[in-house]
Amino acid sequence: DPAVIKALEKFKIIIVDISDASNASQALMDRFHIVAPPTFIFLNTKGQELTDKRLIGDVSREVFLQSAAS
Repeated sequence: DPAVIKALEKFKIIIVDISDASNASQALMDRFHIVAPPTFIFLNTKGQELTDKRLIGDVSREVFLQSAAS
């Protein structure tokens, strides 16, 4: 979606596949309190999560754009 691509230009995107059952995946899920993928986490420049922006599960274009915009 062109609007989503445009909104994401201001971010550094890190995609992590936690679908396997490895110790590393579980450690990452524990660190960020992830229940299940997909989970979108937004961090500030200090590496702190902006918890009010977290998205879990399949979200609509509008919901994603709202979180990414503010």
